[in-house]
Amino acid sequence: MEKLYVLMHGKGRFNGDQEGLFDYLRNTDKQIKYTHGLEFRGPATHKVPVTAEKAIEYFIRYWGDVTEFDDYIHVNTFSDCDFD
Repeated sequence: MEKLYVLMHGKGRFNGDQEGLFDYLRNTDKQIKYTHGLEFRGPATHKVPVTAEKAIEYFIRYWGDVTEFDDYIHVNTFSDCDFD
C-alpha cells in the first residue's frame, strides 16, 4: 500500500501535483475503486469501481486521498460532515 496523494495534508508522491495524479489515474491498468466517507462509519459508497474520469471528478469536487494497493487504486473523498 502506498499513499499517492493526500489532498488534506498536501503530501504524497504527487505532492500537490494534481495533474500528475490525474495522468497517473488515466493511464493505470489497475482498477480504480471509490469511497465517499470514513470507512469506519460504513459509507453507502464504499469501494465502488469507477472510471478514471469519474474518480477525477469526485476528487476535484471533494477533498481526500488516493492510495495504491497491489491490485487496485483507492480514491477516498470526504465531506465536512465526516469530521463533525
